[in-house]
Amino acid sequence: MSTTNPNEPTGSNIFNFLPGTVSAPGVGFMNIGGISGGFFEISHNLSTRLITRRSAEGYIVNPDWDSQVIAGTNSASMYIDSGNDRELDVAEFDDSLADMAWWANPRYNGCKATGKAINTYSPAEVGSGIGFFQISDVDGNIPSNFSSLGPAWEIGNYNNFIKYPGDQTFGLNPVIQNETTAIYIANTVIGGEEDPQFATIEGHSYVGISKIVIVNINSDTVDVIDRNTEGYEEFHRFITNDLPTGGAFSMKVLDESIGSKLKQKYFCKMNKGWLLRTFDFVHGGEYSGSRQDKSEDHLETNNSIYLYRDGKSIENVFINGEFANSLGAAENQVPQTPTSGSRFRYAVIDLYSGDTDGEGGVFSLGNMGPSFVSSSIISNKYTRQFYSGSYGLVRNTFSGNTNAERLASSDLGRASRFIGINCLDFLQQNNSNTALTEEEKTELHVTFLHGVKDFSVSISGSGSAGSHTFNESANDERSIGTFEVDQNQTSLDIGDHCHSFLPQSHEFILKGANDGRFVPALDTFPDEFFSAYLQYTGSSGIPGATNQLSFEESMALYNVDNYVGCTSAGEIADGQNGRPNLKLQRGVNLNFIDNAEIYLQGGALGAVGYKNAITSSKEVPNVSVNNAYNQSQSGSMTTDNYYGGYLNSEGSASLDWQLSFLDKDHTIITNINKDEELFDGIGLKGIAIIPEHTHEKVKRNLELYLTKAGLIDGAPEGLTNILIE
Repeated sequence: MSTTNPNEPTGSNIFNFLPGTVSAPGVGFMNIGGISGGFFEISHNLSTRLITRRSAEGYIVNPDWDSQVIAGTNSASMYIDSGNDRELDVAEFDDSLADMAWWANPRYNGCKATGKAINTYSPAEVGSGIGFFQISDVDGNIPSNFSSLGPAWEIGNYNNFIKYPGDQTFGLNPVIQNETTAIYIANTVIGGEEDPQFATIEGHSYVGISKIVIVNINSDTVDVIDRNTEGYEEFHRFITNDLPTGGAFSMKVLDESIGSKLKQKYFCKMNKGWLLRTFDFVHGGEYSGSRQDKSEDHLETNNSIYLYRDGKSIENVFINGEFANSLGAAENQVPQTPTSGSRFRYAVIDLYSGDTDGEGGVFSLGNMGPSFVSSSIISNKYTRQFYSGSYGLVRNTFSGNTNAERLASSDLGRASRFIGINCLDFLQQNNSNTALTEEEKTELHVTFLHGVKDFSVSISGSGSAGSHTFNESANDERSIGTFEVDQNQTSLDIGDHCHSFLPQSHEFILKGANDGRFVPALDTFPDEFFSAYLQYTGSSGIPGATNQLSFEESMALYNVDNYVGCTSAGEIADGQNGRPNLKLQRGVNLNFIDNAEIYLQGGALGAVGYKNAITSSKEVPNVSVNNAYNQSQSGSMTTDNYYGGYLNSEGSASLDWQLSFLDKDHTIITNINKDEELFDGIGLKGIAIIPEHTHEKVKRNLELYLTKAGLIDGAPEGLTNILIE
């Protein structure tokens, strides 16, 4: 050990020698010491030298002695102990030793371990290449002169490369281990299709945890924590730590008389609580076969439901029946925000402009999709706090003298007011209420296809058999088709009084933009779609604007005359009678979403819709989409974009979905099929949940600890020890 005196510009050192060795590089002559018992010289030498202290008898001596310099050369110095005839040698140092880990790590490199995951050893990953890329023409064809001679040029990687060097650790052990000694006791298991008050998740169950047994593996004692006597957040923190989303566990029925067929491993798909069913969309078909008059049927020609991301939005395409914006102009295209965020558009009003000769679309029920007449608004502890309308099936009357009245009385108007205004307003108010505890706050979730489709798995490729590649399921909320609605989203873009103060865009944003843990892993395909909304046709009094009302202005007009300046029902959009430039019914405007990346679509056409969804007889400025009508999207879709094995109760493979408020509780959703695996129930004693990373001693002595906790009787006597604890 050395102490440097900073007051000496020469850097004099005082060494307190310890038995053993001291290494010193060639530093030229330097005097060290000046105190009794430690004076010597180090002479210049270009190679590293090792200074050792030894005695003539061959053993290390005590450093307390009196010594004197008896010799000094440019290659070595020797010290003779005046009393014990001890000597100090200077020897050459083997430079190769400096490269060895046992020498270099403690001195220079550091002794560190690196790891990729907790409780798991991650070996090295080697990539085998990056594939090839070759030039072709704009249609994807290789020119004939290259097809015979080979590609124009290509990029490839023939050599293996290191994707991950592997964990640096002792043996094959995890770098970081976070083992638990907790055993979780559940007294409630409700099948995912068993109780209509909860969101339907087929092949899964809601499991309510009532107690936690904490084992002290040093004293072999247990402590039982009851949910009824512990604080909510304190109790729930155990669950989120030991049963994280995507985490695995095993189970044991505590009553030996109860029959079961449990698997070795289950996964925690969600650990937040109960999903209280709030809105249940069931595709009801877009027309009634019993009616001859189809004039009031819902949209039949195009799809109307889109789960998508990205895209650019073009607003205010029309004003009073005339083009206001060029869709192809870059300045009119605004990227959707947040970028890479997932969105769910649950409805559209599918209305398009007329051709250059005049007649355009007219607002009608036949342009609105999908039909909500088979869908329901559900009563629960949250909806009863903010909704005073009727529960059950959504009604559709579509009546009134103006388009605004008809929209308000339609099934789309009623459903969108509940979804896009009532639910989102309550969500924001609930989470901003500082008087509520964390347990009393809620979240809003949407579940697609009754949880049948795993949105965390992507199937790449759609060619010949055997060409598909799969990634493993994350076993998280996405794996049960469930996504949280972004809590930062307020009510949707509310229209003026001529749109009955309803959302103009029928969609909401999902949580987790740019976060792979929350967005679907599915492949996408490109598409674009319009959605119409109603608008005031008079003057707002604002210079340069003919119908852009502020909310206050619109409300003032509504208070004077509910539907002043709103288009009359049935008004046509002809190009005659002095209005040759009218391409769309007055009082109707359009929003356009361009270059959207679609995960799933649905509606009248099912999973496979038409490209661009626009009829061949209609014109859209600067967008060549009309030639694509009636062309299937199947050519650009992969297996990811279909519904898989989902069938609703009527045997229809439609894009059904449910909206749910989260009732926070000590409840997990897991892939237990109760009917098949817990066919006798769980008995009176409940079930034990053993997390994947439970300490081995707890696993080996599970019954003993459960007996000590008073949960079972007759455990084997004695303790089973393990080799490494």
